[in-house]
Amino acid sequence: MGKITQDFLLWSTREFGFLRLSNAFVQSSSIMPQKRNPVALEHVRVLASRALGEAQAVFTCCHNTPFGDINDSEDDLQPLITMMFEDALRAVRLLAGTMRKAEVDRALLARRAKESFLTVTELADTLVRKEGMSFRQAHALVARAVALCAAKDDPGTMADTLLRMAPPISMTRDEILEALDPEHFIRVRKVIGGPAPETTRDCVERGRESQRAIEAWVVEKTVDAREGADGVEGNSFENGKLIRAVVVVDSVGLRSGSNYLAKTRGLAGLPS
Repeated sequence: MGKITQDFLLWSTREFGFLRLSNAFVQSSSIMPQKRNPVALEHVRVLASRALGEAQAVFTCCHNTPFGDINDSEDDLQPLITMMFEDALRAVRLLAGTMRKAEVDRALLARRAKESFLTVTELADTLVRKEGMSFRQAHALVARAVALCAAKDDPGTMADTLLRMAPPISMTRDEILEALDPEHFIRVRKVIGGPAPETTRDCVERGRESQRAIEAWVVEKTVDAREGADGVEGNSFENGKLIRAVVVVDSVGLRSGSNYLAKTRGLAGLPS
């Protein structure tokens, strides 16, 4: 989440201009009236970092503890776990709300994709397939063409430059332009993890299946938690929800059930 949020922050700058956040998620500068600071994304980044730090703190506290009933993994550790989940959920919710109303300049992204020689790797790959060159030869040829084009980084100039170079190639100008087309560049990369549309759809569906499995697990554990609470004499319920917990006595000593629930509010669907 931190990585993609950092990308979104760059996209929101004037230099990039790919992303525009809703007014509800930006903040003006107290000095410079033209500024639209993407503060929501900055909060997402720090919340995600906090959650990661709290998770690392939990692992650090537990990494050298023995198996068994010990204080290291009892009440002192539970607030860290609670804070970790709370900060992670806050980051996810804030990012979702921020992006729901955000505007992406797709036309600008499409124009930028045709600039800066971004797709010449596919041109080198095409020279290998169609001209029988080694990749080393194709790489060197394309690199020389890029150097000759200098600041003129449009596909047409690149195609004309390559056709004038030695050794001569049999590819037509249209074939070179197709190799340099950003949409073609994406379509042909169908390897696992590649950006081709069908590959991306499969990846998204696998992610959704994994999310559904996690949600089913959470529901199962939530039901178990509620049934367990229901079995404790003295607990009070209202409309199926636990509203009062008794003091629990275990081998460690007294532990306030209501205080424990306050620490873990929201994690099992129980009120604080």
